[in-house]
Amino acid sequence: MHSKTSRTLERCERALRDRIRPRIYESASSLQIESWAVGGEPIPAKIALGLEDSSEATPKFTPFTAGQMWGAPWDTVWFKFSGTAPQDPENYECVIDLGWEDHSVGFQCEGLVYLPDGTVVKALNPKNRWIRLGDVAQPGQPFIFFIEAASNPLLLEVPPFRPTALGEKPTSFDTQIYQLRDASIYRKNAEVAQLVIDIEVLEGLAKSLPADTARRERILIALERSLNAFDGKDPEESAKVARAHLRPQLALPANASAHKTTAMGHAHIDSAWLWPVRETKRKVARTVANVLSLLEAHDEFVFTMSSALQYKWLEENYPQLFARLSKFVEQGRIIPVGGMWVEPDGMVPSGESLARQVLYGQSYFKDKFGKYCEVMWLPDSFGYSGSLPQIAKQGGMNHFLTQKISWNDTNTFPHHSFYWEGIDGTRILTHFPPSDTYGAEVTAQELDRAAKNYRDKAISDHSILLFGYGDGGGGPTREMIERARRFENLEDAPRVTQGGPEGFFGDLEKDLADSDACWSGELYLELHRGTFTTQSNTKTANRRLESMIRQAEAAATIGMLKGAPYPTADLDAAWEDLLLGQFHDILPGTSINWVYQDTDQMYEAMGASLAKIIGSEAGKPQAKQVGEHEQATYTSKNGETVLENQAIKATINGGGWVTSIIDKESGRQLIPEGEALGKLALYKDEPVVWDAWDIDKNGLDTEVILDSAQSIKAADEDGAVKVAATYTFGESEATVTYSLSAGSPMLGVTLDVDWHEEEKLLKLLMPFDIHAGSALFESQFGFVERSINENTSWDAARFETCAHRWLHIKEGAFGIGVVNDSSYGYSVGKPKTGGALVGASVLRAPNYPDPYADRGKHTKKWGIIATGETADVVDAAEQINLVGDDFVGQLVQVQDASRAIRVSAIKAAHDGSGDIIIRLYESLGTRAKAKLEISELIGQFDVEEVDFVENPYSSGIGLSQGDGTAADGIELCLRPFQVVTLRLKRK
Repeated sequence: MHSKTSRTLERCERALRDRIRPRIYESASSLQIESWAVGGEPIPAKIALGLEDSSEATPKFTPFTAGQMWGAPWDTVWFKFSGTAPQDPENYECVIDLGWEDHSVGFQCEGLVYLPDGTVVKALNPKNRWIRLGDVAQPGQPFIFFIEAASNPLLLEVPPFRPTALGEKPTSFDTQIYQLRDASIYRKNAEVAQLVIDIEVLEGLAKSLPADTARRERILIALERSLNAFDGKDPEESAKVARAHLRPQLALPANASAHKTTAMGHAHIDSAWLWPVRETKRKVARTVANVLSLLEAHDEFVFTMSSALQYKWLEENYPQLFARLSKFVEQGRIIPVGGMWVEPDGMVPSGESLARQVLYGQSYFKDKFGKYCEVMWLPDSFGYSGSLPQIAKQGGMNHFLTQKISWNDTNTFPHHSFYWEGIDGTRILTHFPPSDTYGAEVTAQELDRAAKNYRDKAISDHSILLFGYGDGGGGPTREMIERARRFENLEDAPRVTQGGPEGFFGDLEKDLADSDACWSGELYLELHRGTFTTQSNTKTANRRLESMIRQAEAAATIGMLKGAPYPTADLDAAWEDLLLGQFHDILPGTSINWVYQDTDQMYEAMGASLAKIIGSEAGKPQAKQVGEHEQATYTSKNGETVLENQAIKATINGGGWVTSIIDKESGRQLIPEGEALGKLALYKDEPVVWDAWDIDKNGLDTEVILDSAQSIKAADEDGAVKVAATYTFGESEATVTYSLSAGSPMLGVTLDVDWHEEEKLLKLLMPFDIHAGSALFESQFGFVERSINENTSWDAARFETCAHRWLHIKEGAFGIGVVNDSSYGYSVGKPKTGGALVGASVLRAPNYPDPYADRGKHTKKWGIIATGETADVVDAAEQINLVGDDFVGQLVQVQDASRAIRVSAIKAAHDGSGDIIIRLYESLGTRAKAKLEISELIGQFDVEEVDFVENPYSSGIGLSQGDGTAADGIELCLRPFQVVTLRLKRK
């Protein structure tokens, strides 16, 4: 028998597009339209609606016609719509087309609907163009509603990654970029809308089934009969008949062994990316407005939302929406997740910064909603530090979720459900949604992928599906929820239940009770390796401010102990800004230029505020003791310059490269024969995709060495001997300065660059004569050891990695450390000539999304130290990063023979009690005992261990404080890489 269904799937697609979806609405009448272009930054709705007068803006609405252009880039246009409602408005919807393309939700223009009294109704986007007429009108009555339309330009176009000047702050508002195509009242054919969902679900299911199955053939026959029954001339009634043909296939129950999916609504909203922070505040409101509308209409719907700062923005700017949201949080249908201030980058922020993400995030959630988040939620960060399991646990979170590792370009990660073990041994239950997205649409293809892709089938049959448009927000739609309903119990499809993460992780914990599925160490993303380098000035400012805020808190604590008020508001404001700047599209360097203009201003103001705290009389530092050393010297002969002191002898040749570094204590030559340190290397940097994000390995084959210095100058200044070599290339200039101070065991390297290249990568090369198979790279609260071989594909994929303030390469008892003041991207490998080659990535020059990224002046510093003791490297790293005087050391000194335990912070308690918080961590990966010497300023105290949210916590550190006086100190013992927070309650 010949098949009658060979083209049924193609027929479905055509019928849905051209014959059925267009019949969902029947035209009724047009709306009258007026508009007012703000012509600059957004204004409050109460001014636009005439509810409050303002000297800065006076609404001037003028007639507008559908078909007209509107909206200069980044402008706001307020539209006023009016009409008269039919007697049954519940059967009608207003449909607004602001000029969208049918894709890229959250990346184009968007709208927020208001009633004349300022009540928010819902939002509009390309996949959510409707407004229930009953929400804005009474039966048979005239009505008015307003739309605040944001004319945000589409910067991730098709094709993507085209350089654009629209990422800057607008300087003029001339060109209108959108056309309002439709603004009408339509009668909605509800049965036709439901028929669309029925067909989508069964069509998608049929595509996922093997061609020779009876189930697939029966679905296709049902679809054929349904399409035959639908009549566009009588859509409502014929849709009922068409649905009846499909109902038996939709009623067949799921297989007993079907994969289980917990589907939860979500809307990943980047706190900044291809839009500025000011626009994100409105995106949050638009998304939440839509979510609230769906929650009120669909009882089974559950929504997850992260980032305490985004809740705060909503609370401050849209209090009505926040009040409605809070009620659903109480009901457990909006579930705060993440437990952090924003969703930060997972690699570059310091350990203390991540601890504060948790402190400020969890404190907000506890204060506003009475509970902490259970899940650390980072679906879109570009790699994950091995310190995060401990940070999560000490922040009150027992579970971790991401999906970004599915983006690996080389290796497939072996798990979706597993225990992640951090560098300190802490384990956290972790899940990667196997649909490989945080923005699903609840399609059969997504569910099929999740079931087939799930890599832990032997121990669990349950996964998460996050559905809703994200990145630019938008969230779930009613169509997604309807599809989820169809998949609750459907043969040959996963079972779908709408629910929250707590129930899912509770079930998963039982599934993994006897499992050994575990991943130890960092979760390195084999992609987006350029994010350790791009937007160098932002990373430099972040590092400097992390140091400054540490000193400011300690100085403020000294002042408090002397009777001055603790500057809580100023420090909280500084932390909140710094934490925002660590969002995973700001600090990594992947946002538009506007974002970095704002960030630069924010950092400048923050620095001034912290400098004022540090410079206060109450925290005035004591004078440092300086030892006597033989002076460093330099000599120049035969085109070479030698820098020398008691510890080091370094030779710089006529090209400006270091050809020899002798460590006098060991007698070792640090540089391989025939090699030179300090070479500047240029590479083509033309990623296939993701310009600001990626460094492609093939670009490293295009190395060009800057081999002729235009000038070389030696000098004795500022207590150090120096040699400066200047190079010009392209439109740029760079000066490498080598320096040696009296008594210092470290050769300093300073690079000043005026950078004006395009799609280039600049590295500083440092070859060392040392035999090792791995290197230590500082990460948050410790270090990670990475292979520098390429024995496996996992090794080879780590050709560009992240280091914080230092890295250390060891050969037995000998070693070489490299410390820095502001760089994060490093390549460490074994060249053919032997030894180890360290390449510090200095600058990039991507054209997208910010065509000005990194262009301009930069200064970066490194130090090279020969030592087998990692503690020496940590000491040197702390010194090169110290901003001003060491106020921390005036309050607490660690007596620790191994020099393993470091003080991360000392400050006043977050609760305003006047208690003092001291945070320490073990930095060398060993067990360490220490005695803390406490300043007499503190006096008598009781001490207890607390977690990052500063609640009582016990980790078995053997805490002892004697009689509770400063003179007696505090004794404790830390495990490898353990972080400990102490609360000192003064008597």
